[in-house]
Amino acid sequence: MAKFIAPKSSGNFVGAAEKAELEKDGTLLPVLSVVKGNNPFEKDALRQVLTFTLDGEERSLSFTYGMVQSRDVFLDSLAEYLASEDAEPVTVKLVKSGRSFVLETVEDE
Repeated sequence: MAKFIAPKSSGNFVGAAEKAELEKDGTLLPVLSVVKGNNPFEKDALRQVLTFTLDGEERSLSFTYGMVQSRDVFLDSLAEYLASEDAEPVTVKLVKSGRSFVLETVEDE
């Protein structure tokens, strides 16, 4: 009988260790989209998925909705802005706030 071996990667989703590294390095994340939907890992929970480019590859960060109100408001506003016809590119970076990660916009220099 064959044994199941879990994949080492979660696809294009950023895992906890990589998320910490992105925050530590202050990596800039050019945002492509923000989508709210069901969280497949928690029953009756929502999540927001932020898609961005990193080293020429589309990657995603998932945040449980309802855990950090300021982050929820930020991502809701960002999703609404990106859906507008005159939206310009937005770049963010991860910032540690207590035990959670939040996002900050980065202005063009």
